[in-house]
Amino acid sequence: MSRKDLHAKVRIDWIDLIRPGWRSPYAHEIQFEVLRWLAQTGWGYRSQGRATSGVYEALFHPGVVNAQHYPIASRFSAHWPAMLDVLDLCFRRALLSMDWGGPIAEWRQRYRINVTGRRWIPIRYRGDAKAGGEGRRDLYRQFFRQWPDLVVSPNEYHADAVNIQRTWIHCVEHGGWTAGYRLGCHGDTSSGWDKVLDQQGPRELFTDFLEKACKKLLALTVKEGKA
Repeated sequence: MSRKDLHAKVRIDWIDLIRPGWRSPYAHEIQFEVLRWLAQTGWGYRSQGRATSGVYEALFHPGVVNAQHYPIASRFSAHWPAMLDVLDLCFRRALLSMDWGGPIAEWRQRYRINVTGRRWIPIRYRGDAKAGGEGRRDLYRQFFRQWPDLVVSPNEYHADAVNIQRTWIHCVEHGGWTAGYRLGCHGDTSSGWDKVLDQQGPRELFTDFLEKACKKLLALTVKEGKA
């Protein structure tokens, strides 16, 4: 794809992220990057001990996704398209969570975030921002799926820890996305270890970052059908 297909910003109509009864028309990579932008702009509007909830708490409520302690897919099946439900819920929280004059209201006013408005957001992407909600479906299905076992356990004390329980991506408050996986032993889902695969660079496209994470994990796993 040529450089002329590379874009640096996208206009977001907020209502299109939460319109009832339909999936967002924005490509998946745009949706993930909008969520990153919401989390980063909202970092300074956290609860910080105040009685009202902050933006981070609204976006990543512990009952749904606890971004402060768990990766974004930790409370959900990581299989695609379950992650679309995570995105949908985070956007609804960003736009609809009740906040009477607290940090969420301040954040929405500062960054012009409301269901009847729109704004340009700095997002690097290729192609069409409104790809019918499709984008690189093959890439997301590859990453958010049930992976085969690792060839060798990276845990020196647990040689049998080769089972990839789930893959995840985590929104870093002052950077891009981090991708990784939850590792454990077969038959034991009560414990495990999170391993980082890659972190998105400052100017790296989301799809390039996720594709790189897929390649790294693929190199670590037993080939499907050969285990």
